Amino acid sequence: MIGTVLDAILMLLLVSAIAYGVRLDRRLKAVREGQAAFAGAIAELNSAAGRAESALKTLREAGQETDLLHDRIVKARALKQELEGLLAREGREVRAAVAAAPAPEPAPETPAETQTAQSQDAEPALAPSTDTSDAVADALAAALASTPAPSAPAAAANPGPPMTGGEQDAFRVAVQQCWNVDVGSEAARVTLTVAFDLDPQGRVQGDVRRVSGDGGSEAAIEAAYQSARRAILRCEKDGYVLPADKYEQWKEVEMTFDPSGMRMR
Repeated sequence: MIGTVLDAILMLLLVSAIAYGVRLDRRLKAVREGQAAFAGAIAELNSAAGRAESALKTLREAGQETDLLHDRIVKARALKQELEGLLAREGREVRAAVAAAPAPEPAPETPAETQTAQSQDAEPALAPSTDTSDAVADALAAALASTPAPSAPAAAANPGPPMTGGEQDAFRVAVQQCWNVDVGSEAARVTLTVAFDLDPQGRVQGDVRRVSGDGGSEAAIEAAYQSARRAILRCEKDGYVLPADKYEQWKEVEMTFDPSGMRMR
């Protein structure tokens, strides 16, 4: 009897253990499935983080390009205002020069014309003479004596009026619009002088020549020269707008580029 009872108890315990094992297996399976889902979520999170980092990099580059574009727009507006001021000042100088120009003076009479006029005025007072050969000889001698001696050959043609400050500034601004120098490089500290020739249409003839350069190494001077050369040739387009009547003043140009700006002579 006791043995039967013990067998029954053991059977109950065994059934309970089997049921608990089945439940534990199900829970372990659910944990494993949850772990796999968690690993997938982590992978998706890493992928999203990579995409976000790429988007931030693109956004930073776009911001830098926007800042650069803004700086160029500000610089272009400043150059436009400076050029408008120079043009207005040049217009005032031209109007003032026209208003102050003296009236043309009458041409002075030549000694021959004076002698002829004096002879014509003196003719009525002359007494009649029977012999006119002496009078003709005296008149020829007087005319020869009053004729000035031949002068030396005329001087070279007048090169015309000098360029005004406004015209020089307008030329300088036209070149400066294309002059780009890296402010952080050694070439930005170089003072460079170049020379070039222009035809009557304001186009560069030949190549831009390097006259002098100092303030840096040979490589920096060469870099500054190439930057200045590109600026002169790039802004030339169809020719620089310069006063045609002053071509003798600007057909040979010497221009200096330095960190503080540009100047020419």
